[in-house]
Amino acid sequence: MRKFITVMAATLAITSAIVLTACDSDTAETTEKSEVTATTSEESVIETDETEITETTEESAATTEVDHDHYSAVTAMGRLEVEAFAADMRQAYLDGDWETIAINIRYPITMYPDVRISNTAEFLEYVKDKTVAPEDAEWMRKDTCTDMFMNGEGICLGTGQLWLNDSNYMTSAHPNLKIIAVSGLV
Repeated sequence: MRKFITVMAATLAITSAIVLTACDSDTAETTEKSEVTATTSEESVIETDETEITETTEESAATTEVDHDHYSAVTAMGRLEVEAFAADMRQAYLDGDWETIAINIRYPITMYPDVRISNTAEFLEYVKDKTVAPEDAEWMRKDTCTDMFMNGEGICLGTGQLWLNDSNYMTSAHPNLKIIAVSGLV
């Protein structure tokens, strides 16, 4: 019984350390993986037929590895590489650097209102008189490009102003993160 309580206390300490580390986005790690060390001292009360026994369990230096590759569901690229690419695309979007955006789009792409664009030249022609809507620029300025929302479609920047996707995901080819949607242009 004592061993069971010790194991349960250690498991609780490790799980708590992992959750706290994952939720603490203000202290984002600069490496792909880090170690979390948890120490716990917990009192447990065990009731028997006639007596009540109080015991203290100690589990020192319970170590577990935490995977910081949040984007593995949509790309084989590492977290830092994904977030650096996203930050570059965010800045290009905010600066109106359409050449940088254009060379990082996976074509064909459909732009509002239902305009199909097949290549870089067509995209540059489409955006030549466009700017980013003020409300869309504000959303993108607020985006830190860390712990971004993702789903089966890809990775979202802002509130959907840019979407990224890896067309080589789950293939033997090198990861190829590209823009699959651009919105917020007026």
